[in-house]
Amino acid sequence: MITLGVDVGGTRSKWAVAVDGKLEQTGEAEPLKKHLFLEAETHSFESLCREIKILVPELDRVSMGITGVLRNTEQQETAIRVISKVWELSLTGISVMSDIELSYASQFQDSDGILISAGTGSIAAFRDKSGDISFIGGKGYMIGDEGSGYWIGAEGIRRSIRFFEENDHDEALGSALKQFYGILNWREVLPIAYSAQGRSQIARAAQTVSNAAESGSKLAIEIIEIAVGDLARLYGLARRVSDADELRVIGGVLSKNSQIRTRLEQITKRTIPSLVTQPEVFAALNGEEI
Repeated sequence: MITLGVDVGGTRSKWAVAVDGKLEQTGEAEPLKKHLFLEAETHSFESLCREIKILVPELDRVSMGITGVLRNTEQQETAIRVISKVWELSLTGISVMSDIELSYASQFQDSDGILISAGTGSIAAFRDKSGDISFIGGKGYMIGDEGSGYWIGAEGIRRSIRFFEENDHDEALGSALKQFYGILNWREVLPIAYSAQGRSQIARAAQTVSNAAESGSKLAIEIIEIAVGDLARLYGLARRVSDADELRVIGGVLSKNSQIRTRLEQITKRTIPSLVTQPEVFAALNGEEI
């Protein structure tokens, strides 16, 4: 039995292959450029699947967690059809859920708690008092995802441009962002931000904002503090409707030793443990049980 597990994100996607229950191979693929709200927007997802198929041409089962895709929705059905088409698989061999649901299952295998995911987007997952997995946040980069990589990067760009317009020179954050993008003036950031990869390109700047905060940039420090507060808010809201309070995190914004993760621990007064297992690996090893 060859099982493919995939964690599909907005900045990058990660996959793993297990053969007869033993992990054999891992890799990365392109991110999902657009959410699957319209069938006309499935090209990015099909391209991602075909990229993985080059390295994993034959398999028996696929389990995927996809950003923005919930069970029993049109988006889930669309994803399943694309997977079936690319690998010529029976629908019974395909499992699709949201990336946060997959992440929750991978981190709370034998217990319950609250999971905060902060990568390109941001969301909290938890079991409510009826035992169902519920979510708070995760409204997407257009109207939500506060504290996410995209929000941090976009806010860094916004504030840097405003500072430049008001002072005719860059603050330290603005200089760092220009260097990160390899641009000389702020007009040059527009084709980057509004390109097909704009969402991931903006999210990638979150680390630059974090580094600038550590170096003393006033603008960056303010952004990071707001981001931490927004992520702590998700935890607080989840605790209201969950019997659990154990906090675990996933996503590049909350990677080990990041200042945002450290501040989140301080605000919530919770020690955040390391990942139990990578979601894509969990999906590959437990694909039939998720």
